[in-house]
Amino acid sequence: MFRKEAPTRIREISLRSKLFLGLAVAVFASLGAVYWLATNLLISDAMGYIAAEHATQAMGIKSSLADYYATNGSWSGVGNVFSSHGPSRGGMRGSGGMFLLTDSAGNVIYATSSSARPAKISPRLRARGIPIIVAGKTVGILFTGPLLGQFTDVEARLLASIQRTVAYAAAISVGIALLIGIVLVRIITAPFVRLTAATRAIAAGDLAKSVAVHGDDEIGRLGAVLDELRMGLARSEGVRRRMLADVAHELRNPLAIVRAKIEAMLDGVQPADEENLVKVNEQLEHLAGLIDDLQDIALAEAHELPLHRKPVDLEAFLRGVAADARVLLSGTGKEFQLDIPPVLPAVTADPQRLHQIVW
Repeated sequence: MFRKEAPTRIREISLRSKLFLGLAVAVFASLGAVYWLATNLLISDAMGYIAAEHATQAMGIKSSLADYYATNGSWSGVGNVFSSHGPSRGGMRGSGGMFLLTDSAGNVIYATSSSARPAKISPRLRARGIPIIVAGKTVGILFTGPLLGQFTDVEARLLASIQRTVAYAAAISVGIALLIGIVLVRIITAPFVRLTAATRAIAAGDLAKSVAVHGDDEIGRLGAVLDELRMGLARSEGVRRRMLADVAHELRNPLAIVRAKIEAMLDGVQPADEENLVKVNEQLEHLAGLIDDLQDIALAEAHELPLHRKPVDLEAFLRGVAADARVLLSGTGKEFQLDIPPVLPAVTADPQRLHQIVW
């Protein structure tokens, strides 16, 4: 159930939220790695410096231990050597002033602090200790507190301060990165918001407003394509409206001529003879042809209209048009006059399409 719902929930998250979440994950991951690396490196360096300082101060007790072993031949009673040197850096028996003496095999001989006394020192740790050499032979290994992870209160506070400072720096960096991320995400997604609004406007039929997304990047090119789509739809809408107007115009004229002819014959203005009836029949045939040509009009708008060209007598064609116009104007007090030159050029055209153009 969870596996099916999880992708749906992810798809429901907005692009702005996805980008911000992705950026937040990247910021936390990268700064977490930086925090871990910086903390370990800085604390390691600080601990190394403290250990080196302790080792330098332990040179005196090292010499005393070497003299003690050379004199006694063993480490028996060696605690007196440590006691004679007194406290060191906050107290030799304090957490950072602890000393530990082992033999060459790592077995603990003496420790100034019993609470942190291990049973045996590992070979890896032994390599970091201060060897005590007598007559060219390692008779013991001296360890200071930092080598054993023991620090004075001041040193512990210093290490904690380093870790705390790095944590504060990381937290501030996260905050700044997230604030910058919010601004960047808004800048990046703002064009998509405008594209969405423009797409909705186009879907609602608002084709007058241009798409306000510009630029040479992918988003700008997408905006340009969407604007081209809008202009194409606007042109198609204009074509559709002109086509409807053309259809209405083409159907209105033949009907008006037929109506005027019949009314004239009924009123006795024109005789109901064969000539007038033929003209009415011609208009009815023309009207039937217009109905059949609705598909042709759509093809014409798509630049796919077939034309049936043949020689046309322009004078006869224009006189026929003039006769139809006079019928339409009869009874209106207006007169139609045809003024054409005596000689007209020969033309080759589609008579039906030519008639549609004239009317």
